[in-house]
Amino acid sequence: MTALNDVLTAEQEAEQAVAAAKEAAANAVQTARTNQQTALKEEEKTLADAAAAAKAAEEARVAELAKKITSEVDSQVVTIEQRFSSKKDDLRTAIKQKFQ
Repeated sequence: MTALNDVLTAEQEAEQAVAAAKEAAANAVQTARTNQQTALKEEEKTLADAAAAAKAAEEARVAELAKKITSEVDSQVVTIEQRFSSKKDDLRTAIKQKFQ
């Protein structure tokens, strides 16, 4: 019966080894999933930070461009107003001369 006992003992040890391997595999899978989720969250945060920085830089660029355009337009408006004022004076003088 010792051979049978040896076989039964070996079978029990094999079953225990299989159960331990299944448990270790389940733990490894759970750890891998946790690590994956952590890595994904870190990458999402990094991307969100990069997007926020890019957005801020673009907003600053647009604001600077808007200031530049506003300044140019204001300058052009002043020039046009001066021209109209000059033409208005010339026209006023011409009308006065015709009626005198």
